[in-house]
Amino acid sequence: MKSVVTTSRGIAIRCAGTLLLLLFLLAIPGPAHTQQCADHTRILWEDSGDYIPWDAANAANGDVLVCGTNYSHAKISRFINPRVPRWSKTYMDHGLVFHRIIEMNGGDLAVAGTQSINGVSALVILRLDAIGSIRWMQRFRDISTEPGLTSPELLARALVETPDGGLAVAGVKTLRLANNNPRSRGFVLKVNGTGNFEWSHVFTQGQDDEATGMVADVGVLVIAGSSVRPSTGIRAGFLQRIDAINGNGVGHVFFQLGNTTDTRFRSIEKNATGYEIGAQSLTPGLRIYNRVRVSHAFAIIENKQLPEFGPDSPEQFFYPVPIPDGGSLLWLSNYMTAEDVSISRVDPAAVMSWNNRFPLPERQTIMKLLPTADDGALAVGFSPDFTTGNPKKHLMLIRTSAYGQTTNCSSTALPLAFKDSVGYNNVNGLFDFFVMQFEAPMTPDVRMYEADLYRSIIPCINQCVPGPLRITGEKQICKPGDRLRYKFEYGPCDLPVRWSLDQPIGDIEQVNDSIIYITFHTPGTALLTASISTGCQIFAGLHQVSYTPSANTLDLVKQQSFCAGETSTLSVPSVFTSVEWSNGATGNELVVDETGLYRVRASEDGVCFQTDSVLVTKNPKPDIRLPDVNFICSPGATILNAPPGMKNYLWQDNSTSASISISTTGQYRVSVTNSFDCMASDTVLITRLSAKPAAFTTFSDSAICYGEKTTLRLNGNFRTYNWENGQSSSPTFEITKPGNYRITVTNNDGCEGSDVFAITDKSCGREMFVPTAFTPDADGINDLFRVTASAPVTSFELRIMNRWGQPVFISRNPGRGWDGTLNGVKQPAAAYVWMLRYNFESDPRPVIRKGTVILIR
Repeated sequence: MKSVVTTSRGIAIRCAGTLLLLLFLLAIPGPAHTQQCADHTRILWEDSGDYIPWDAANAANGDVLVCGTNYSHAKISRFINPRVPRWSKTYMDHGLVFHRIIEMNGGDLAVAGTQSINGVSALVILRLDAIGSIRWMQRFRDISTEPGLTSPELLARALVETPDGGLAVAGVKTLRLANNNPRSRGFVLKVNGTGNFEWSHVFTQGQDDEATGMVADVGVLVIAGSSVRPSTGIRAGFLQRIDAINGNGVGHVFFQLGNTTDTRFRSIEKNATGYEIGAQSLTPGLRIYNRVRVSHAFAIIENKQLPEFGPDSPEQFFYPVPIPDGGSLLWLSNYMTAEDVSISRVDPAAVMSWNNRFPLPERQTIMKLLPTADDGALAVGFSPDFTTGNPKKHLMLIRTSAYGQTTNCSSTALPLAFKDSVGYNNVNGLFDFFVMQFEAPMTPDVRMYEADLYRSIIPCINQCVPGPLRITGEKQICKPGDRLRYKFEYGPCDLPVRWSLDQPIGDIEQVNDSIIYITFHTPGTALLTASISTGCQIFAGLHQVSYTPSANTLDLVKQQSFCAGETSTLSVPSVFTSVEWSNGATGNELVVDETGLYRVRASEDGVCFQTDSVLVTKNPKPDIRLPDVNFICSPGATILNAPPGMKNYLWQDNSTSASISISTTGQYRVSVTNSFDCMASDTVLITRLSAKPAAFTTFSDSAICYGEKTTLRLNGNFRTYNWENGQSSSPTFEITKPGNYRITVTNNDGCEGSDVFAITDKSCGREMFVPTAFTPDADGINDLFRVTASAPVTSFELRIMNRWGQPVFISRNPGRGWDGTLNGVKQPAAAYVWMLRYNFESDPRPVIRKGTVILIR
């Protein structure tokens, strides 16, 4: 039954009936484990066709991402929770299937899948924004070729974002031999962040390879899979490390777990010590499930066999999901003797904490299990609806409570499903409730919403009732390509908003739940709808927009600038007779003197308004200050410096450098322009020359004896004194040793003058006499070669050598002389070299002298 209720704000259309709630609590314990039950809610979403999910992922904001196919086209859905979708989109390329989905850093989405056209399979990689709009899409028809292999069929099994912002896909390609027998190869393909191909790698270490899992590590990709080892003919699990930059293999290890004949690595995740592998092994009549932890070097750290799940072994889809406490979540689908699903928790010691098994009378399959922020689990899969002759497969979401939470366990068989019904018809005893508000005098076409709005039939618990619904924004648009803002006001409900246009007159860009931008491109009139769903009700606001392009376009220069102390004038063409500026001013011109974004709304007829904006920037002028003086020092040149880093310089003499050299009086001016093309100038007037100090020294003696003192004095009075070889700042300086002494002085104008004084060393009575010849003939005259000192010495050494460098005499006694013999043997007449080292008591500086003496016989 339908009823129409008229209110002051609009019209409400209500369809009332009975709303069924599907909740079931059921747990089947495994052998030797304590029974524990987890609350769970099962929700089925009906689509216009089948909806088989292949993958799901948690988003950073808590949303759940789901990708899959309805056999003809690919689909992506984004859920706030299992009951509330944020959006759902269908991608209409024929034969497209999405196998893997992830959220990238920054919020974009990435999916990988396959597309089969006319029997030819291609790998497909897409990058989308956060609301599912495609940024780019790439197809790769083959990864590599091998002799005798044709018609490759590709399946994406893993998708990761690489550290450089690219994407890597791992999977399996199945090829056909000439006899039509299949052969598989594992592969990895890498693209950059814009979708351009970088490299691919095909595994050739074994036979019938499959790559089933992949993680990105530091500089490498680590792939898990299985293949038949050529040496044994037995299937083994493998780990392969690949260089993420060039795709070269840098490590491949086979693993055989126990005495099994078939080991398959199903999944891989990173952990603190290396990697965690979900493995499945087969022996005759038995399936074994293992959680294997290996190091970064691919050495096994731990191999835990997981407990059995019941009397009948599960058949397929076994993957462990690591959880923060070191344990794992597990799921299995399709037991051999019953078409059931099971969700379990295993603790770090591989002991089962709890196991929930759902024996529902329909063939349902879990495709992905996700941990939730409250320690629960979200299972994503599909379930057929056998109420029709051609059963549809519905997207299925199962939500469990916290791990191990004990609840009342029920074995009562509850209703199987509740469905999303399109329209207002009774479907399997289910009704929905729809409310919309719109502005009079519009007459909405209700049937449009029956096909357009995406609704779920779920329990009416803690329902939020929104306030008055209103969309604000322009209704008449006449500027070609205009991008306008629209806002939906709907009161206190914190719910996602779905926006739509019933005619394709523009593209919607959603900023957040309540704000969008529309870029108009096609003339026409459309109804803009914003709707929210509380679970039992859908509330919609309506806004009619009409786009009629004008021959005159309001198009301001998007950026203008002016220099500080000036103004800028913004102008709107005179054809626009009604002009409103964002600061409240009106008129076709606006004079501004401050930085800001100035928006304008203008109309030719007062009915249809065009909008535009201009960013105006006030730029600083250069800060320039030449020295505030009226003199320069003379003789010599003075450098005038303008501020560094300016774009242009111009001096009064037309020079264009940052500085000039001046030596005469006069007026000097510079103008500078900065990077903003703002100009400033300054002037300095030089009226006199200040003489640098000169001829300001006098002293009585230019040489002194060691240890004596003398005083240097300056003529004239100066403002500062600076002695280079001392710390004195007075006009006198006491000299205590020979050397060069520099003095710099400044006059009252700050002009500098300097001089250097050389003070030499006097001998001051210290002499050492060395003879040049002697005659050792025992006549008592000049018989010894002896050195004579004129003053006391504190150290002394005399060495005499013959022509061959052999010492013939050494003495450290100044009073001892050489008699011309060596060990009592007279030496021949010849010239001998001597070396003398000494220092006087009054001068501690050592003296070294050399010379020759002639021995005469």
